[in-house]
Amino acid sequence: NISIGHTIEGLHKNPPHSHDQWEIIFYTEGSGILHINDSDYSFYPGTSVLIPPGSIHQTITGSHFTTIYIRGDFAHLIMFTEPIIISDNEHKDGAFLIHMIYRNRYKNSNYVSVLCKTYIHYLLSEFTLQKGPSSSIYKIYEQIMENAFDSNIDVGGYLRNSGYAEDYIRMRFKETTGMSPLKFLTKVRIDHACLLLGMYKDRIPLM
Repeated sequence: NISIGHTIEGLHKNPPHSHDQWEIIFYTEGSGILHINDSDYSFYPGTSVLIPPGSIHQTITGSHFTTIYIRGDFAHLIMFTEPIIISDNEHKDGAFLIHMIYRNRYKNSNYVSVLCKTYIHYLLSEFTLQKGPSSSIYKIYEQIMENAFDSNIDVGGYLRNSGYAEDYIRMRFKETTGMSPLKFLTKVRIDHACLLLGMYKDRIPLM
């Protein structure tokens, strides 16, 4: 279940609040501070923020701000447990995608879900992690996502080429995502199959 909306125009501050789902905020206007739990993050037009479920957050500006937001169960797409802050690229691809999602928010739910998934993948691809095991985990995550339907996919090879001991990076991957690399691959394939069934179920002839 995905909800899509926008903030009231002229708002300069909102009360601290949280959600039981992931929230993705795209700031269309304004600049200021987004307070999440015990940390402050700067934002300006073009900033996207991925906020984990249960995180208490509040936007504060000196003038006003407007946003487009998406809320949903994106745990199968976003494997991180901390907020993620992303600046849009020079082509403003993030702005294009989020406005496309907003314009089509009342259309077929499967279509909207695909648009949101595309937007999330865009954000994660733009996100630059600090050097260390986290960047290697994210690289493995990307490799699995990109090659999930290749019958010759070599998950073990991704682990061995990470720059870390295979057992160590496998353990860190499981700590970060909550599942082993192979289980993650299986989940990606199942989720995709379920999405296709949802999109084409009316076209599948009954036996």
